[in-house]
Amino acid sequence: MNVFQNGPLCGNRSDEEMVDLILDKSPAASRLGVDQFRIRHFAGTITYSKRNFQEKVDILPKSLVSAMFTATHPWVKEFFPEGGSGHLGGRPLRPLDHLHLFSHKLRSLTQLSLYTIHAIKPNELKVGGLFEGALVLHQLKYHRIMDTLIVTRDGFEISRDFERFLSRYRLLSLRTWPRWGGSPREGILLILNDLLIPQEMFFLGRTRLLLKTHLVSDLETFRRERLEDLALLIQKTWRGWGAFRRLKKMKAAQKLLVRVWRNYHKRRLDLAEAEGSRRKVAVGKIQRAYLQWKRKSFIGELITMDLPMSPVVWEWPQPSRCLRRGSQEIQRLFHRWRCSVYRFNFRDSAERNRMGEKVTASTLLRGKKASYPKSVAHPFLGDYVRLRVNSEWRKIAKQDATVVFADLVHKISHTSGKMTPYLLAVSTFSLMVLDPRTLALKQRIPLQEIAKFSLSPYADPFIVFHRIRYEGTEGEEDKGVEPCSGCTLFEESSGKRGDLILSTQHLVELITKVYLVVKNRTGGKGPSLHIGEIFDLTVGSIGLQVHFVKRSLGEGAEVLKVGLKQGHLTIFL
Repeated sequence: MNVFQNGPLCGNRSDEEMVDLILDKSPAASRLGVDQFRIRHFAGTITYSKRNFQEKVDILPKSLVSAMFTATHPWVKEFFPEGGSGHLGGRPLRPLDHLHLFSHKLRSLTQLSLYTIHAIKPNELKVGGLFEGALVLHQLKYHRIMDTLIVTRDGFEISRDFERFLSRYRLLSLRTWPRWGGSPREGILLILNDLLIPQEMFFLGRTRLLLKTHLVSDLETFRRERLEDLALLIQKTWRGWGAFRRLKKMKAAQKLLVRVWRNYHKRRLDLAEAEGSRRKVAVGKIQRAYLQWKRKSFIGELITMDLPMSPVVWEWPQPSRCLRRGSQEIQRLFHRWRCSVYRFNFRDSAERNRMGEKVTASTLLRGKKASYPKSVAHPFLGDYVRLRVNSEWRKIAKQDATVVFADLVHKISHTSGKMTPYLLAVSTFSLMVLDPRTLALKQRIPLQEIAKFSLSPYADPFIVFHRIRYEGTEGEEDKGVEPCSGCTLFEESSGKRGDLILSTQHLVELITKVYLVVKNRTGGKGPSLHIGEIFDLTVGSIGLQVHFVKRSLGEGAEVLKVGLKQGHLTIFL
């Protein structure tokens, strides 16, 4: 065999050369005659013939040649061109030798279950008809057949090697699966104890394990169930691993999509922000240009308009909404300017005094009395009955001849509530109630004694003059007022009278003039002003409560009714 494996048999050698080479190289080969030679093999001696020896040795099977010819590699295919033809020519293929046959049979034997057959001699002479019991028993003992019979009789028909049993059934215990590092005996005990197998069902020897027959079937059943569980575990693990891989891929794809989407969204936002910034800049420029044009147009309109110079006329062009604040500021400045021009045009002191009276009236009653707005456009005349040029008045008045205000009024009686017409005259010293025909003095109140005005917030013509009250002066002559020499009207006055309630059509003017005259007379503050629906009134020792009741929904000043009952004077409007 060494010659065939290591010798240079390939080439253009003849059969004689090949046989001579084998005889020289192999000590187990010997020549036998002219055309034959013999080789001693392991299995025995074989005789070979010299004729066509090389072809017999090198013949290859047709299936192998065809398989090599169908190879995809072109270099291998070139070495076996006969595989594609109908006949196999060229170099013959080599048959299987004895070594390959022996190896194949040996592998087949190792895979089979071996059984031992013992031959028992009936006697030493090995003749028939003679049976020696002691000899047969001795043979049964040293062949261990008796031990085998005893074990089989106890039910332990199955015998297993430790390694083989542990390798097959170690998966039945969690302590020996998947690997066991201890001794096989300890591993087998752990497996049997975990399966709760009784001690009488098995027996442990030194190298082998004895089992009962039905226990092997139970173990196989447990092993089959365990294999199914392991198969499920493998499937679950494999599927879980596959699902985990898919999950990882999906997460990676998701992250990629999110990253791409965010980048795309960010680019869109950046582009939108840039576009928005450009639009804001453009809108700002357009808006500024538009506002500038609107301002120029509005200023040009104001310049071309003939705006009124009267401070009481509020005629003004309607501006756009964007110019409303600027228009209000310009209107305020224009109003201040035309007011200064209006004041500058006052050449004499009389006009300035009338303007001062209007300003005082605005300070006292603007926004407080409903009849004030109607009095703004009417100038204050003061003397509505031409009392200053009355010759009779000049004869009897003397120092009270300087009339500030004179008009026909109605006085409300504190006893009956009736309204009686009288002539009211206000001089620089006093307030006087006169008879309208004879100019006889009915009541005189020095200006120093006027402490307060009381009136309602409605458009009615009523006013109450409250006098300063002194303790212990009831029924006596007024104190604190020095009589004027040569003033005849003063001598006819009486201090027994109290507060005075009147009705006049020039209410705003009367309040303004009395306030200014009292302020100038006393050299300090003027009388205080009380505006309300209810206030008290004192006449002598009698106290009244005046109550204004608004019944009509309009803004007129018509008096519907005046009633007096149990100290309450009610005026219905």
